[in-house]
Amino acid sequence: MYNLLKTSFFLFIFLISTNSNSQIIYEDGFPTEFHGIWSDNCAKPSEYAVRIDQYTSYEVTDYGTYLDIPKLRIVGDYLVVIYPGTKEYPNEWYNFLKIENNNLVIRYEPENFDKNDFSFLDQKDDDTYYFVKCEIFPNKYQNYVSPFNNLLDENALSVCIKNSLESITCINNLFNYFDIYPDGELSVAELTQMSKLLVNYLFLDGHINTIMEDTPIEDKYLLATGTSFTFAPSFSQLLLVNYDYNNSDSLSLDELLNNKSDFIQNINFILKTNFSTLENAIELLEDVF
Repeated sequence: MYNLLKTSFFLFIFLISTNSNSQIIYEDGFPTEFHGIWSDNCAKPSEYAVRIDQYTSYEVTDYGTYLDIPKLRIVGDYLVVIYPGTKEYPNEWYNFLKIENNNLVIRYEPENFDKNDFSFLDQKDDDTYYFVKCEIFPNKYQNYVSPFNNLLDENALSVCIKNSLESITCINNLFNYFDIYPDGELSVAELTQMSKLLVNYLFLDGHINTIMEDTPIEDKYLLATGTSFTFAPSFSQLLLVNYDYNNSDSLSLDELLNNKSDFIQNINFILKTNFSTLENAIELLEDVF
């Protein structure tokens, strides 16, 4: 059990590993009035749509999805949302949000932005965007966001952020999410669903898949769907071969996280690797395991 407490659950690692150094400055996370799904047009968005929960911002555009755990500050009437940089784009970038007449008002950092000077927020800006709250993600994005939207609906990520990655609450929450038939074991079918989510993340998340940043999201989704159907079942079998120590044809939490398992190290290695091609990403997953 001590080893479980020292190690975060494997899926959460691959979900937010690139953002794990982010820190919520505004301790309560996004204020409740910001929570929900927002877009400039819920029927036919011309910009993008974003889901805001207590700690996460999940954005979908015509070119990809972006899951972030941003830093937050309050400056005057605005909530300052500070997104973490990436290896390719190391500088943090800023959005400025407020709720006005039930709309989400969004402003971006100005050119040559001085991070210590927010006086521009007192001036009018023609580039201000007004988003309305949507009941669901716009239809054009439904297929692309469905796997992660379901995960967010269960509050699994928020629970882990709130209670720390090493907490029993976090570990059990995520394991139980994929334990669809709740028996304390992940079957081949359950592992396949988990693997499909991994493939979708690798293909669609703009922070990881920068090699296809200008490729339309529908093309990425087709690639992800086709790849997941062929890759996920075989990858699930590969996990069983490597970690099913009691030959039960399923994996328990203890099997994945015990001190003799290299599962966590392998996932971390994969996510810290810059892929040259999508084929390279899939090949690496198979080679490592």
